[in-house]
Amino acid sequence: MSYLDRLSASINHSVATARFEPLEARQLLSGATPFKVGSTPWVPYALLIHQDEAAINYPYLTGAGQTIAEVDRGIDYRASVLGGGFGSGFKIATGYNFRDLSKNTLDDFGHGTGVAGILAAEPYTTNDIFTGVTEKGQGLAPGAKIASLKQEGSDQIKAAMDWVILYHHKLNIQVLNLTDFVTNVPNGVYHPSVYASELKTLHDLNIFVSTPVGNGEVQFGPNAPISLPATSPYVFGAGGVNQDDTIWNDSLRGFGLDLLGPSHNVTMPYYVKNPNANGYNQYDDNYTGSTSIVNYALGTSWASAHVSGTAALLKQVDPTLTPDQISQILTQSGDPVADPENPGTFYPRLNVNAAIGLAYTTAEDPISNQYHNTRNRRAAPLVFKKGSIVKSGLKLLIGRPDAYSFTVPDTRTLNVSVQYAGESPFPSVTVYNPAGKVMGTVGSKGASFAFSPGTYYLYLESPASLIGSYGLTIATVVGKAAKATPQAVSATNYTPPTQTSASNGSNDVLHPKKYESVFAG
Repeated sequence: MSYLDRLSASINHSVATARFEPLEARQLLSGATPFKVGSTPWVPYALLIHQDEAAINYPYLTGAGQTIAEVDRGIDYRASVLGGGFGSGFKIATGYNFRDLSKNTLDDFGHGTGVAGILAAEPYTTNDIFTGVTEKGQGLAPGAKIASLKQEGSDQIKAAMDWVILYHHKLNIQVLNLTDFVTNVPNGVYHPSVYASELKTLHDLNIFVSTPVGNGEVQFGPNAPISLPATSPYVFGAGGVNQDDTIWNDSLRGFGLDLLGPSHNVTMPYYVKNPNANGYNQYDDNYTGSTSIVNYALGTSWASAHVSGTAALLKQVDPTLTPDQISQILTQSGDPVADPENPGTFYPRLNVNAAIGLAYTTAEDPISNQYHNTRNRRAAPLVFKKGSIVKSGLKLLIGRPDAYSFTVPDTRTLNVSVQYAGESPFPSVTVYNPAGKVMGTVGSKGASFAFSPGTYYLYLESPASLIGSYGLTIATVVGKAAKATPQAVSATNYTPPTQTSASNGSNDVLHPKKYESVFAG
């Protein structure tokens, strides 16, 4: 059910005893090590949710430039797979401990490290000693930063959300992963309605919020209602799926469940506490445990983390995508899974590769959409009106270069400029002549070129998503005669370069006959 569907529905369902998952002490895999390129298979859930395909098809989408706010119980940022440190320059870039009112955000429980690993862990291998198969994995958005907001109870979550609202612009927080524990916190108070206004504010600030729907279907029986915050119209609720693509039997379902994600025997980095004389304590305030790769994690919290990591990738495609648009992209691109408890009911299961593809279609401007198909991107023709071409409201998306063609009827000097006031690096803008040779590049102040009659091409690309849109102006320079030699080369087979890099060297040469189709954005 989408946000918009839930706006007109009640959000007062509650299950006071719904559970989130402590991990028991079980056999661990080996420690995290970077995986080597080759035939090493991905961990099972990466294959199920098509994370492997997305990593191949969209290698430039890593979550770079995004910050994910993780509202949980701390992160073991000492682990190399999570960056090995805390603060500016590290993966766990900032945060606060709302339990102790300190800057110590180390994990003393385990759960938050698992979430962080799914969100943004560096590549690792399992070196599985049980099956003899070494598998590789990584976070959904390994290039993203994380703000670790440690909490234990709804009141502290409210304070954490206020922190996000205060710092979201400075840190470029685009996604928030929220876990409000119902149990496992002796002194915590569970009353998520206390931060209802913050949820709306986050939504209005264009920050996507994901949360687990909770566990307890086995204990409480079929169709036990899902509680807040998952039932809020401003929150995306994630439920559980098994490795065989069936609904995990302990995942709650019904109103508040938007999407299914990995929840049973999930592989991830996890902080494992050392046992004391009485076994495992609630806390490990000495921080004497260690983070290892486990393959036994259970719970819908892991589904939510997979959703949040994917949302960070979609936000890298276009940061202006709204929470409602991301909700729609995730659900529409998901693969249907039947609910055995409710015949005829299906829930979408996360498909990372398909979600990214749909995000591009949703994000692109009308000109790009008009000249887009599944195999190539043709140059969008621009037409002079009274000696100028003026376009506004265009979007330049990472990995989707924009290409435009324009025909100059006579010899003249034209000034080419791109209007962009965003915070990202200025896009790479290159002008090509009809022979496919680089005439020059256009910087933030624009550039003038001498043109002779013929069809020319303008090629734009960016190393990161642009925030907002850009404008394009090609204007005749009055009173400035051009001295250009007419080009005899036909441009009908011309193709701008197909690379996704944002660099076009001045010596680039395009060979029209080498390409069969015309590329564009």
